[in-house]
Amino acid sequence: MSGPQPRRRRRLRPGAPAAPAVLVLFVLLTASLVPGDASSALALTTHGTTRRTAAGTSSTRDLWHLDDARGTTMRDATGKHPGTRHGVARHHDGFARTAYGFDGRSSYVTVPARADLNAGDRDVHVTLSLKTASVPSKPDFDLFRKGEAPGQEYKIEMQPNGQASCHFTGSRGAATVQDGPDLHDGQWHTISCDKLSDKVVLTVDGTPYSVSTKVGSISNDFDIVIGAYPRGDFYEGVLDEVSFSTGRDAVKPPAAAFAVSATSGAAPLRVGFTDRSTGGPTTWDWRFGDHGSSGRTRLTHTFARPGSYPVRLTVRNARGIATSTRLITVDRPEDTVAPRVRLVRPTSHRFRVSAWRTLRGRTSDGSGSGVRYATLRVVEKRHGSWFAYRASTHTWVRAGTRGRAVRRADATRLVPSSSGRFHERVVGLRRGRLTVRFTVTDRAGNTSAVHVVTRRLRRR
Repeated sequence: MSGPQPRRRRRLRPGAPAAPAVLVLFVLLTASLVPGDASSALALTTHGTTRRTAAGTSSTRDLWHLDDARGTTMRDATGKHPGTRHGVARHHDGFARTAYGFDGRSSYVTVPARADLNAGDRDVHVTLSLKTASVPSKPDFDLFRKGEAPGQEYKIEMQPNGQASCHFTGSRGAATVQDGPDLHDGQWHTISCDKLSDKVVLTVDGTPYSVSTKVGSISNDFDIVIGAYPRGDFYEGVLDEVSFSTGRDAVKPPAAAFAVSATSGAAPLRVGFTDRSTGGPTTWDWRFGDHGSSGRTRLTHTFARPGSYPVRLTVRNARGIATSTRLITVDRPEDTVAPRVRLVRPTSHRFRVSAWRTLRGRTSDGSGSGVRYATLRVVEKRHGSWFAYRASTHTWVRAGTRGRAVRRADATRLVPSSSGRFHERVVGLRRGRLTVRFTVTDRAGNTSAVHVVTRRLRRR
């Protein structure tokens, strides 16, 4: 909800007493006597009480990755402010990203109020990543909030038109910035809200929108609530990488860059990739252009086919998102065309022993160097036993297995004719399961794949 909010039902912290009217009057009169901006020493009335709050001088930095797998605790990666999940589901957005899913009805996260979460006069910086396909019907989605109207507060919201908004209410006034694109497109977006000494800045996916104003000091004793107003405005979608800091902000948007071991080569091309991004990224998303992807900082990827592949690295941190792309060119492999060989099968009596006593083959040469020789091995299984053919003696040797029979069979070399044909007579062939294995080698040293033919011989 943009701008100062209408009065809502206030929440009393358990055990917090109501302030006597006399005490309230005394504090307000005292504040009128303090010269300058009294908010540096006194906070606005919240929860029906007026509390004395020191502005403080130290800064606070918290980063919640929103990737906790067990329990209900939301860990704080850089600070000392863990939160508690209420009905929030762990969401897997591919291998590269784990986030929190909010159902739009009852899920939210709270971070207990502590004195060091109050900014006082210091700057305030809040950043989060969002992905949703929904917009609120009324009045808005609360994404991040500390405080409640009409007291001092800061919050990030998503409005019914899909835009993000920042709102700050301080000791000197209130300011709202609402701008940017419609964010309910199912894609990841990064939103930052900054309250500085003289302006309020909303940044959406790296584009800033600002208003010049002096909000003043902000302090309250409310919990931080992520994904909801304390009693409504529940967000429906996914949130990730939520950060909160006060004081001078040292976290900057990342700059994406990476190194490669090669930018071109013949397929299959194996390329090493190393992240060289600056600005402290917290997530990495590699897309290799061939449907491959990764979430690591150092890896290798193999491009199996020729083509041009735009490799894109997208990095994120709490302050923004950046992308770098490089083109990898994969060429066709060098031509080493191997020769081919095939068996010429009998055209008649295909299951008779007599038709297979002379084996005939044909070769072809792909490199142009000419076929040098063909290699032939013959084995046969008879009544459960394997036999290897010894062409040098025209005999058969018993072997225990098919593999052993192939190893024991003679590798007979046959020189093809000028037309690429060859033949070999097999002596002592019987009924059984015949297996013939051919290869052919050309004069350039290339050898064909093994050509295997199996035939069950039933009759003589």
